[in-house]
Amino acid sequence: MFYLVGLFDLWSGLFTLCLSATGAYCIAKYLRKSPYMPWVGFLFVMGHMSISHIHRQAVDSPSSVDITGAQMVLVMKLSAFCWNVADGQLSPDKLTDLQRDRALPHLPSVLDFAAYVLFFPGLLAGPAFDYAEYRR
Repeated sequence: MFYLVGLFDLWSGLFTLCLSATGAYCIAKYLRKSPYMPWVGFLFVMGHMSISHIHRQAVDSPSSVDITGAQMVLVMKLSAFCWNVADGQLSPDKLTDLQRDRALPHLPSVLDFAAYVLFFPGLLAGPAFDYAEYRR
């Protein structure tokens, strides 16, 4: 929060990140049983980021700080989160060792998910990592 709001005054950027995270969490929660859920989650976060990039190009203000860098990292984290939730719905014998290690059979609480999304070392510049790695 210090960097996003205190230093860069990116209230709209914070809203953008929260919108992507909320959308991905709701998609994972309400479409969990669908085999298309990870694809829907990916299309949502990628589409939202594309809109942000188009807006950034339309504004054309090179001196302003925008949120699209952090949003690109968030796209990787949130799409991986959706895939991990989808893997958690499958039988463990159908998964590779890596998938079993990262699978999420139960959705984390909203507070845990928000902490994962806004975890400082992986928010502004990356690296992107799976929720299971974050919990460990």
